[in-house]
Amino acid sequence: MTAPNLFLMAAPRAGSTQLAHWLASHPDIALSPVKEPTHFAAHDFPEAYVRATHLNDVDPSRYRPGRPAQFAVFRDRADYLRLFFGMAQRWRCDASTSYLACPEAPAAIRAAFPDARVLTLTRAPLDRAL
Repeated sequence: MTAPNLFLMAAPRAGSTQLAHWLASHPDIALSPVKEPTHFAAHDFPEAYVRATHLNDVDPSRYRPGRPAQFAVFRDRADYLRLFFGMAQRWRCDASTSYLACPEAPAAIRAAFPDARVLTLTRAPLDRAL
């Protein structure tokens, strides 16, 4: 089974969508068809809130890759992994901006995919560091 092994953690409005598409233009990199599956920060998005605000571009339990979407909350691990099924590229990218703001996300990603690589994109990086 193919799984993500590249994560783009980015600040909102920092250019992550453009960077993700640039990365995906490389033949060795595949971007999840839902750019931000938000699996490792799902607990930050209560189900009632997601329903009330219509945050999901797709219903994760019914989504089958083929239609690109920007954002969804994939709570179920099998639904999340299905996004990457059949990808033959060396790098399979999840570009969820919510991971940067979620204190638990990096450890959860490392526990699930210890060999994965992480790219971090911030706005005003000096301000964030201080």
